[in-house]
Amino acid sequence: GGGMSDDYPLRTDPNLPTLQVRGLAVLGGVNVEVRLPGETSRDAKKRRRLERRRTQVLEEPNESDGR
Repeated sequence: GGGMSDDYPLRTDPNLPTLQVRGLAVLGGVNVEVRLPGETSRDAKKRRRLERRRTQVLEEPNESDGR
């Protein structure tokens, strides 16, 4: 079974991380996205894209080491 409740306690410490769950899971499929405090969905997408590019640059083979 599943359920929804909106009777949760208010955040007392603004420095603690917050987990927000929104949406509907059908047959167990879910997608989790991380957003920083105050970050919009668009900002998060841009940040993830830049992080992927940085990772790709670091992982590119170096011609001098024969890879």
